[in-house]
Amino acid sequence: MTSIIKVNNIQNSSGTAAVTIDGSSNITIPQNATISGNTTVTGNTTVTGNTTLNGTVTGDNNHLVKIFSSSSDSAVSKVETDLITSTYDNYLLIGNVVATDGENSSIDIYLRQGGSSLASTGNSGVNVYQGEWFNRAGSAGPSGNVQNGSNAYLRIPNSQNIYGGSVMSFQVQFNVLNAGLVTGQTNLTSPVYRTIRNGWYNWAMQSTSSSDYYGAQGWFRWDNPDQNINNVTGLKINSGVSNFVKHRMALYGYVK
Repeated sequence: MTSIIKVNNIQNSSGTAAVTIDGSSNITIPQNATISGNTTVTGNTTVTGNTTLNGTVTGDNNHLVKIFSSSSDSAVSKVETDLITSTYDNYLLIGNVVATDGENSSIDIYLRQGGSSLASTGNSGVNVYQGEWFNRAGSAGPSGNVQNGSNAYLRIPNSQNIYGGSVMSFQVQFNVLNAGLVTGQTNLTSPVYRTIRNGWYNWAMQSTSSSDYYGAQGWFRWDNPDQNINNVTGLKINSGVSNFVKHRMALYGYVK
């Protein structure tokens, strides 16, 4: 036998509403609720306030989590974050900056460890190898340029300069950023095995070259021959000359 109970308010023994049901069958639980067992929710769910989940959440976990952002319309020479951890292997940095009027510049990205930027090259430091291909609005033919390990930082753009006062937009993906990966045996020597952090990037801007609009794709390799840098904890995004007069930046981690 099926029974139907029609109510619009369920109260506790003290007369306080625990559950209310409106004319459209929307349910409101004004106090804390504990649900034991499996729960299936169909449709959109809006949560207002803090939510604590105990246990494993299943579903589509292939997404990005924002872990840091910085935005300002005041001049700064750098943006730093020390929120890189082993929680994520791969990270995505997205940024937009405006260079100082009359100061042609670049974006120089340094790794950080323990609150300090890594600025030394050599076997015990970090050596950045990078290459990029670019073209411009006034000429479809592609060009390119490389760095062969002489810098401790990733330079964007690699071969040109941001036109003073113009906007530079960029994305950088860092792979295995926190710990890096140690190579197997290749043709490299002194040493054979080394810690590597690879990645790629793209950018769009007005360049000093031909005063034209440019876009590029690039790759990079952070090489640590002595394997002594195994815990990168942050990034420094530095203005190569003068300041970023405006900036919008965000760092995301890819869920494992």
